[in-house]
Amino acid sequence: MSPTHLHRISQALAALCCVILMVACGSAGELGSGGTGTGSSAALGTVTGLGSVFVDGVRFNDSNAAVQIDNLTDTPDTTEAKLGQRVQLAFTFNGVESLAQTVNIEPELVGAVDTLVSNGFVVLGQTVVINTDPVAGPVTQFDGGYTGLGDVQISNLVEVHGVPRTTGSVTVIQATRVEKRIAPGYLRVVGVVSALSKDGAQFSLGGLVVNASDAVPAPAGRALANDQTVVVLASASGLQSGSGAPVLTAGRVRIRERVNGPEQAYVGGVVSNSVAATSFNLGGMAVNYDSATEITPKGATLANGAYVQVRGNFAADGSLSASRIKLRDGILDAELRGTAIGYVALAKTFTVRDVPVSAAGTNVIDSSCPADLSGVYVEVKGTLRLTGILAASVKCSADPAPAGAVIERRGLASVTQVEYATNSFTLTVDGAPLKVRWTPLTFFKDLARTRESLNGTSLRVEGVLNKGTGVLIATKIRLDH
Repeated sequence: MSPTHLHRISQALAALCCVILMVACGSAGELGSGGTGTGSSAALGTVTGLGSVFVDGVRFNDSNAAVQIDNLTDTPDTTEAKLGQRVQLAFTFNGVESLAQTVNIEPELVGAVDTLVSNGFVVLGQTVVINTDPVAGPVTQFDGGYTGLGDVQISNLVEVHGVPRTTGSVTVIQATRVEKRIAPGYLRVVGVVSALSKDGAQFSLGGLVVNASDAVPAPAGRALANDQTVVVLASASGLQSGSGAPVLTAGRVRIRERVNGPEQAYVGGVVSNSVAATSFNLGGMAVNYDSATEITPKGATLANGAYVQVRGNFAADGSLSASRIKLRDGILDAELRGTAIGYVALAKTFTVRDVPVSAAGTNVIDSSCPADLSGVYVEVKGTLRLTGILAASVKCSADPAPAGAVIERRGLASVTQVEYATNSFTLTVDGAPLKVRWTPLTFFKDLARTRESLNGTSLRVEGVLNKGTGVLIATKIRLDH
């Protein structure tokens, strides 16, 4: 095998080589080193549903999870999970359900579009392609004003989530989500180190040269090495483009590490290169499936380019010993649970957790649902499309706030009832008062945690209703435009 071929395979390792990779240092999702996730197992995959968080179809209760994303500081930003994002999730199992402790949002790229190519574009030296085939993987989600690839223009700032797909010696990022961003404040690229200089000050990530002379690798005491998976963050001014490969001056370089947990791990990605009788390559990671007790759908055959979800444990040599393998069929691959907002009866459209839903098919909406779905708690199952979900079924709950469910309420925050001692305020919803409490995990979207920001403001609040106290424990608070 040629050095170029080996290098391309190493590139594919960037996002998938370690299912249990938690960003070391500065991440509350770090496992096995005193972080929030100590003693946890982990999953790496694509968000295919919300209302809890569904990672490649597997449900994790995220009502008490820290949802966060890295930046240029030691403290990650609080954020929210969105459809199509790649996440690294630390979880425990309580005997009934999997409980997410941390949900780390893991974009492959944050930067400006440099070049448009067939079915995609180039950012920071990495080629991104769009996927519209639900069998080949989660259909690319577009957001931030984008409705499809035709909206993407050179110099646009974008956040890209995706999985490496290798064909022969060429690796591209198959996008699961592309979102237009406005001045994110930093650049980000995930990749595998190659061509590391002797002094460790320079290396390559695919078609990008990284200058790491002023970036101390994290975790402390670790040195950079070829074939390591790293996350590089840099200031927006740290990129230099010329006649050769672009050069990025790193602000932070974080080495990803693999840690096993007490529960079996999950990984979702694309099978690449050769498939043998008892093993295959998943984006650069060796998977042994000779002991797998279940491969679904029954009779399915593993093949190059197939999107799969693997469940199993890691062996001492770093390979994943699979117990279950599920090949993606693209049928009913998305799920939403939450409050329906903005129902349009004629078109049968609405949103749940900010995700557009079309329920225009015949007999999609259950006969028990009311004529107007606005404000009703619904469970939606369907398929991903470029800007949301095409529903196959919509079921309604007779209870406006099922126990433990994330619901949404819209109303006016009281001018006099913001209480900092209890981190709470009163939201007037349809003329009735509702006490809302926020916690350190609550995401304030485009809104400050101040009395001035909250008082007299029309808000949309997502959270879990404590039926004993009648208080809505907020997971997200934002302006209601």
